[in-house]
Amino acid sequence: MTMKEDSCSIPSDRLDVFLREFGHRVSAASEAHPCVRCWKRSDLISVISAIIKENLAELKSTFPPAIRLIEQLEAIGWLSPIAVIQNKGSPLASKFFLVDMEAGNSPLIDPFELLMASYPNGVVSYFSALGFHGLTTQTPAFYHIGLVKPSNKNTASGWELEDARTGEKPVRDPLGTALYSFSDKVYYSTKREESTVPGIQIRVMSPRSWIRITTKEQTLLDTLVQPMKCGGAAVVLEAWDTIGDSLDEDRLLKYCQKINKPDLSRRLGSMFELLGRNIELLGLKEYLDSFHDQVRAMPDGFEAIPLLDGYTSSSNINSWRVALP
Repeated sequence: MTMKEDSCSIPSDRLDVFLREFGHRVSAASEAHPCVRCWKRSDLISVISAIIKENLAELKSTFPPAIRLIEQLEAIGWLSPIAVIQNKGSPLASKFFLVDMEAGNSPLIDPFELLMASYPNGVVSYFSALGFHGLTTQTPAFYHIGLVKPSNKNTASGWELEDARTGEKPVRDPLGTALYSFSDKVYYSTKREESTVPGIQIRVMSPRSWIRITTKEQTLLDTLVQPMKCGGAAVVLEAWDTIGDSLDEDRLLKYCQKINKPDLSRRLGSMFELLGRNIELLGLKEYLDSFHDQVRAMPDGFEAIPLLDGYTSSSNINSWRVALP
């Protein structure tokens, strides 16, 4: 395949070198680029610029810059623009492209591939992960990519924002930072602390598409802490009821120990109790029992927490001092 007429000034031997190297870069997924089928424009520019720099002896200094090459690759059908609608104020103001020469005129764009293209180091989380793992019968109403940051106990919980003109505090979207919309669904990014998300895996969907995502067990723990981002109370309860025998209790125990949040353990124990689910793993049972004993030993008036963080507590408080929905 060769470029159209506007590239005829590029000698064919140099053009072949570039196309060969570009084809190699987008042929197989890697940890740096989990999805090489979908790209955001800024990442494509970086990759193409690197190809030019690494092969400068063959391509020569007069070879076209990355921006022009993207236009030409689009013209010959190697790149197809993905029709995302940027949200106002999005930190990700970039075009997206499908790199699939065999996709045809109506290519299918997988939401998980688009999330990986948005932030290659991100982690598919919350409602998106529930849908991926088959823990909900609902199609996700929105999608999340988590940006995992190292935990720093010496850092304040966050900046307090205030409009200098009005003195008012801006209203934050509880779902996170809206990036863009695609097929009538909003895609969000959200910050995640490394210490609270030990359960991350890479799922290989195809040689060109890997998905970095929270495991089933991590996703279920996330539903207790971020139920709104997981689709709401009904979706959360469905997920816990759906998991069945596929729940890895050993993995769940390891995550709880690493996260080490008493409130999370109380919610987990209460969820098992609410569903009437027996704990098969002795280690997990002993771990949760130790928190249960601590709660029972607390004086009257010890503060109750809601089963699902952020939801209004009811008066139905169990022995875990957890308010049930």
